[in-house]
Amino acid sequence: WMRALSESDDNAMFSVRPDHQWNGAYPAWPSQSLMALINAGHDHLAIDWVDTLVDSANQGPFGQAHFSDTIMDLDAGGARKSSSEEPWICDWSCSSNGNWVEAILKGFAGLKIDIDGTIQAKPVYEDLELYNIKYRGKIYELVNSKINQVK
Repeated sequence: WMRALSESDDNAMFSVRPDHQWNGAYPAWPSQSLMALINAGHDHLAIDWVDTLVDSANQGPFGQAHFSDTIMDLDAGGARKSSSEEPWICDWSCSSNGNWVEAILKGFAGLKIDIDGTIQAKPVYEDLELYNIKYRGKIYELVNSKINQVK
């Protein structure tokens, strides 16, 4: 997982909530950080990191916050969800999970829509395959770095 705030930041002493703090992060921070790595040309780092993040879903959908593994022991190999009890007061699930879909579709698959409505793909690695991509009433698949309409 990651920290949303440095441990040495002055604000770190004022909150133990891991959603935007030194001890963890809201689930949108890692997915947006993946996008930043890809956009900065460090897709190899993003791929390596996402491989370690997947185990955090062993507890179900990402929660409002997960702890950094240096703060709390891992749960089933992934970052432990923050509790809804005090002092953390975080929810079990979080609406920012949609950011992960964006990281896959826009980031790793490189999907974009041209101004004429044409769907394009520039995946960051050749082995990525996506099926049943629905766009404008049609279905596409991404295989061998090419996007094709199948229905």
